Amino acid sequence: MSKIFDPIEETQSVLNTDSFDRRRFADLLSKSKNMAQLSQDGSAELPTFQPLMNDIWASLYKTKPKLKELENLDGSYHANRNFMKQVMELDGFDEFRKSTMLDDLSSAIGTLRYSEKVNDWVTEQRDRNDQLNKALEDAMKQQQEMQQAQEQMQQAQKEQEQAQNDVDNANQNGDDQQQKQAQKRANKAQKQAQQAQEQMQQASQSMNQSMQQAQQMMSNALSKENGKSQNSLQSKFRQAQQETNEGKEALDNLMGIGAGTGSNDDLQKVPLRDKIVLAEVLRKNKKLKRIAEWAGKFKSIARQKRKSKTEESSERSGVTIGTDVERLLPQELAFFSHEVTKTDFLRRYSEGQTMVYAPEGKEEVGKGPIVVCLDQSGSMWNLDEQSKGFLLALAMIAKKERRDFAVVLFSSGANFRTFVYPKGKINSEKLVELATTFLDGGTDFCNPLKEAVRVIKQNKRFKKADILFVTDGEPSDYSRVVNYSKDVLQPFKEKHDVSIMSVLLGGTREQAVKVFSDKVVHGKDFMNDAVTDAFKI
Repeated sequence: MSKIFDPIEETQSVLNTDSFDRRRFADLLSKSKNMAQLSQDGSAELPTFQPLMNDIWASLYKTKPKLKELENLDGSYHANRNFMKQVMELDGFDEFRKSTMLDDLSSAIGTLRYSEKVNDWVTEQRDRNDQLNKALEDAMKQQQEMQQAQEQMQQAQKEQEQAQNDVDNANQNGDDQQQKQAQKRANKAQKQAQQAQEQMQQASQSMNQSMQQAQQMMSNALSKENGKSQNSLQSKFRQAQQETNEGKEALDNLMGIGAGTGSNDDLQKVPLRDKIVLAEVLRKNKKLKRIAEWAGKFKSIARQKRKSKTEESSERSGVTIGTDVERLLPQELAFFSHEVTKTDFLRRYSEGQTMVYAPEGKEEVGKGPIVVCLDQSGSMWNLDEQSKGFLLALAMIAKKERRDFAVVLFSSGANFRTFVYPKGKINSEKLVELATTFLDGGTDFCNPLKEAVRVIKQNKRFKKADILFVTDGEPSDYSRVVNYSKDVLQPFKEKHDVSIMSVLLGGTREQAVKVFSDKVVHGKDFMNDAVTDAFKI
């Protein structure tokens, strides 16, 4: 169970945060294990680290963050103000904030990156400066004493309140003996509460002194830094900005249907805590990050290919009634853009009564299920990142068009993995599993073809499926493939209206796939134009 964090006090913030800001960040800490862990780690180096994280987040999320005046702050938080001054006065910060302001994900990722840099810098300074290390250790000890005294005071106040209730009850009952005992307990609890409050004040004053000493030493260290030095705080903050942008872009590439277009409704549906976890996975897993980059490239290509396919298949030979935006007649678009006719257009559109061009042909683009058989033999290792990016782009097509989607990863023998996603729905955990799976081994065709047939047979939704068979090798079971294709696969294709397109990579001969394919395309790798025509499937 996740730890529940309480909002920081107003006096602990060095920015113009309000109660809503502080509650929102406390909720974020409670929901995100990554941020909670960083808060715990950072607090072991700097006693005021959690309030600092709150202020970093507020500086990124709020529309108009502003530093409080120094004289209005408790001395313990002067160091935090200095850190926030460094953050907010860094060249390019205002421009960077345009991508984080009121954006839950970007501001959360940015908070992680900036907070990590502060933690790294403080740790480095403590290693170099024994006096700073001692001052911060003293401050943390005094902070613990404050917390213990606060807990004691709260317990004493609770006991005092209970004893006072007993006094009142005894007075009502006329029980003098009980009244004296309860009053004695109340007086004792009051004294304990006063003592705890005095201890809190003493610990607070000592902590202020220690933190002010630490602040002075950290300020001196900052003043001596060359801002261009790789280890300087300013350089670390510039790295934080870059890593934040890269992290958000990688997430968009991996999860966003409209990656690169500014339209990421798919990513918006993922819970924030899952997006933060996925961002951290991408940051630590360099291979997955490269797969995400390929996915972004292929999604861009896929959109162009789908657009081209739509234009090719949309022979505008007539007019009908419908709601396909891409086929709306020009006059309908004009009705939508004019205020006088917009309401009537929206009514007719909601009722399916708007006029659209009628496509020529039996079916519009992209209506059937998709089954991908992807070669995972050892020779495909060098193309694994490309292949997974290609696969995720196909998954994007399926999800966007609500098409059932299945993947059969195969190598030799019975070594294959099957993933089925009804209506193309795939969550972040399953997506990472698909992207990071690699089987290795040899190359057999018969088993993946049988598995594709099984998926289609067992799922009525997969009738009229398009099978995409991707390989870079020739099978060791060629004779079995020939017999299976003739005896089972061809009759099955005709009965279920299934088509197969094969993609051959490298210099692979097409003899083995030609026996079961309706179309065969060749390419050196997945970026080949003929190969990316598969996105028209």
